[in-house]
Amino acid sequence: MPIDYKKYPPNWSEIRKRILERSENKCECCGLENHSEIFSYKDFDNKTIWQKEEPHNWLFDKIKKVKVVLTIAHLDHDETNHNVTDDRLKAMCKLCHLRYDVEEKKLRKRTFQGLSENCQKGSNYCSQSSENCDCWEKHRKQVCKNLKISFKT
Repeated sequence: MPIDYKKYPPNWSEIRKRILERSENKCECCGLENHSEIFSYKDFDNKTIWQKEEPHNWLFDKIKKVKVVLTIAHLDHDETNHNVTDDRLKAMCKLCHLRYDVEEKKLRKRTFQGLSENCQKGSNYCSQSSENCDCWEKHRKQVCKNLKISFKT
């Protein structure tokens, strides 16, 4: 997951540390410990599975060891919210975080496809103007409305 730390609050490292302490350094979804080693493979439906015990290797081809790295998920998917409270953040392993974000990423992709050409990619900045524009948020809200998705600002 590429991270643009310029969008995050200046004290993000303090916030991250606080959330990891709250979670006792474990994923708040699946319980995997930060920096532990687990096994990863694709099941018969091509879904990624992570587990602590080594799976029977005769069942799956590409079993590999993976180091668990906890990330901090914004439950509202808004990394630019510098006033985010701890109850809107959750410690998640990469797999849980990716699964949590999948619908939002699809929405952003559909949203971006409808943006005007003069808006830079997801930056809320119009190349035709020296000021921030709100094309991204306006269009995102319209897509949410059309898809009947609740959207929190």
